Amino acid sequence: MTMPDFASLLGKNKGESQVQKQMIIYTTPLEDNIKDTLKQIASKGYGSLKPTLITIEEVKKAINEYKQENQIYSDINMNNVSELSLSFKRILKIENLDNLVKLEKLKLDNNMIMKIQNLDSLINIKWLDLSFNNISIIEGLDKLVNLTDLSLFNNQITSVSGLDNCKKLNVLSVGKNQIKNPRLVFFL
Repeated sequence: MTMPDFASLLGKNKGESQVQKQMIIYTTPLEDNIKDTLKQIASKGYGSLKPTLITIEEVKKAINEYKQENQIYSDINMNNVSELSLSFKRILKIENLDNLVKLEKLKLDNNMIMKIQNLDSLINIKWLDLSFNNISIIEGLDKLVNLTDLSLFNNQITSVSGLDNCKKLNVLSVGKNQIKNPRLVFFL
């Protein structure tokens, strides 16, 4: 796959701000609407921070931080971790979580995530925090049948749908979004 010319994608001109120039350098295309996405990221104050992806090393680091914070001295590896926090990591895309099959609590808040994806293997997850991201559509949750608590607070969501298989869902946080008909939320 060849990298597109970012200048043409963003309509580069001489009046372009420094933030936009830095975003051109660091961001890889993930969506057709990359121009709008980059503007959203820059407008949320991320500035020149380099977006990242979830790597195996990042997951291992988060597991070790969890062990230290909770003074756990026994071995926790990717096959038996039940809680994982990847908050404030500048994550742009959810991936590399397939081995976390016993995961029950996942924090991905305060990142740059645009799409809910690659969560199908997390069938035991009960608590998912995707607040303060750039998500516009609720999707990719069909396999999360044990989900009881979902936070999508402060995203770009315009309608509440895609939750039909989440029968155990007790808590849904969708405040500070762009939901066109908030009355429909009460009838879930």
